[in-house]
Amino acid sequence: MNPEQRRILADLLIEWEDLYRQGTDTPAETLCKAHPELASTLARQIAALKRVAWLDKKLGDDGDDPDCDPSEEPRPPKVLAGRYR
Repeated sequence: MNPEQRRILADLLIEWEDLYRQGTDTPAETLCKAHPELASTLARQIAALKRVAWLDKKLGDDGDDPDCDPSEEPRPPKVLAGRYR
């Protein structure tokens, strides 16, 4: 991949990420209409970003955990393997 293609790919990935944060999951093929040779690479990079998207969530943001009561005091940390909390 030449430097120009890398720049285009980076721009397309940023465009996808902006749309994704707005609630639109745009397919790579749609974004790559002008550069179809980059569609498979962009699709792989989008898939990688989706796998780590949970890292962008704030702690306690999910609301899906029925065992989590926000009014409850946090439990003291546990020590694992003799030294890890």
